[in-house]
Amino acid sequence: PCSQTVISVYPNPNNGSFVISGADHGDTYKIYNYQGQLVSAGNIISVNTHVDLKGMADGVYLVSISGNSGIYHLKVIIGE
Repeated sequence: PCSQTVISVYPNPNNGSFVISGADHGDTYKIYNYQGQLVSAGNIISVNTHVDLKGMADGVYLVSISGNSGIYHLKVIIGE
């Protein structure tokens, strides 16, 4: 059987503080703004990894998660 990884970001939209859920320990994440500029990066440290982007401009950001199971792209909206 083939298992499918489900990765999510919540809450979404948020105030700049959110959780990446479902990624594997050791995966890495990069967060880009709408202009494609890297604004944050880090390592997945648990099944639910907290990310704090408070102070960033409201808007849509791309969360890119990469690891052994592939590369995943999720949109996150900052601004409530």
